[in-house]
Amino acid sequence: MKVSGHGAGVLPQVVSNSTVKVSPSDNGKESLRNATHQLARDVYHKENSRETSPVYSKPINISGDMGTITSTKTLEEYSYESGLAFAHLYTSGGDVHKAAESMFSSYEQFMTELNRERPDLADSYWGISINKSGELEVSGSLSDDDKEFLETRLNENEELVSAAEDFKNNFLKYVSMESGGWGNYEVNDDNFAEIFDLKQMLDSSEGTEEFKYYWGKDFSFLELNENISSQLRSNASKFE
Repeated sequence: MKVSGHGAGVLPQVVSNSTVKVSPSDNGKESLRNATHQLARDVYHKENSRETSPVYSKPINISGDMGTITSTKTLEEYSYESGLAFAHLYTSGGDVHKAAESMFSSYEQFMTELNRERPDLADSYWGISINKSGELEVSGSLSDDDKEFLETRLNENEELVSAAEDFKNNFLKYVSMESGGWGNYEVNDDNFAEIFDLKQMLDSSEGTEEFKYYWGKDFSFLELNENISSQLRSNASKFE
């Protein structure tokens, strides 16, 4: 009898002699063929003895009239997605931080040029958000003309707009894969602009002198994380 699987010391399943008989009076070849087929059906497979993998169920909100459904994932799938989300959301080498750093670099250049051309606006209090169409919008107590001026200049900066889109898309992608930390907050394409002020985020992402000394750059992923957490606490609702 054949035993599949590689574990040493595994006892084979016994095949009952009453189910496989070869009679000398039968045709030899036919009897041997029948016996072989019977044994093949009774092969013991070690792999089939494993228990069903545990599952993790996480509610997923779906827009429209479908309401809420439950997505069932294996524990291995959930652990993998959680680890991937953590790496890309919170660490300096993650996609969210790479996009934010690119946005920070383009924003610094933009503000340097704005300070030369319109120092009054550079020193004013205003904010930047990204809408569902991927365009940058200006908020704050500014005149309509000043808002239009800033929005035109901001959206002409293709690198800044592209980096802002990457930041938004990567944040939404990975935050949906975790159930803790930033994943506790309801953030989606519809309310992203209401939750995050990108200007405030970028203004707060400059590293301390100690950070600049040790890391050799102005952009601080530590300050970025702190500001994202702060804006989520202030502007976003938590899942119940």
